Amino acid sequence: MCATWPRRLAAWTWTNRTFERASNLRFSAASVFLLTPTRSTVANQLFSATSLQRQLAIKAYSADEQEKKSLPNWHRPEKRLCIGTVLVKQFKVPAVAQELILDAFEERGWPQKIDDPLPVSTSSNVKRRLHDAIKRLNQQSSKKIQFSGNGNGNGVCWRLFSSN
Repeated sequence: MCATWPRRLAAWTWTNRTFERASNLRFSAASVFLLTPTRSTVANQLFSATSLQRQLAIKAYSADEQEKKSLPNWHRPEKRLCIGTVLVKQFKVPAVAQELILDAFEERGWPQKIDDPLPVSTSSNVKRRLHDAIKRLNQQSSKKIQFSGNGNGNGVCWRLFSSN
């Protein structure tokens, strides 16, 4: 994590803020922190809660962070699909249909299912093309995720394999 500090604290507003790296970071009573909505909620719960409530808030936050780590991550520039630090699939040659499916999941934050993201083509069977792309997505170096059709040929679903 990299700490940053507003350059002009006196003139600081939401629209003209600028940041620079802090080399010798020290906090004081005048320190200012910008939090994401999720972290702001956790901080509010921690500061206004009893000891038991603090423990529950920390546990809930930790579970949320763990869930995020278990989501797939499609690294488009490197053409790598990972879950956490585990490489699941890497494309050495272009695979347009598979990459479009992964792009769609990544852009939407990995919902459990998406509509068919492949462009409409008059020269091929749309359902067959989606089926073939899903089949190829399941050819992985590390069997961590399973892709499937949604049952009517116009969507894609995914699930993690159990770690048993």
